[in-house]
Amino acid sequence: MNKETAFKELLNYVKPKVDNKKYPNIIFYFKDDKFYFEYDTKNGYFYCNYDKVWSVFETKYSMRYNEIQLFIKDMVRKHFKFKGVTPKAFDFIFLDKMKKHFKFKEVISHNSY
Repeated sequence: MNKETAFKELLNYVKPKVDNKKYPNIIFYFKDDKFYFEYDTKNGYFYCNYDKVWSVFETKYSMRYNEIQLFIKDMVRKHFKFKGVTPKAFDFIFLDKMKKHFKFKEVISHNSY
């Protein structure tokens, strides 16, 4: 499977979650109760779960950080119609709060940037 097909497959399964009152300008994307992406519409950052997204492109497709960043930027523009985003491997700053807020069991990964 090529990398674009792999990314599109991820998108087929994620569902957006928003809470404009507590997290204005942020769209979280989950599959079941597992975190995959966060899009901060205010600053344009598109955070990706390292274990479930970013590392797949590092290991399976031997891509470097900047290659993954450009690839995801193009995929997000193409499939979500989000322009001017800056993809990043998720740094997990808000995951504990998000986990409790959305009442999900697992959102934290052991890897982060």
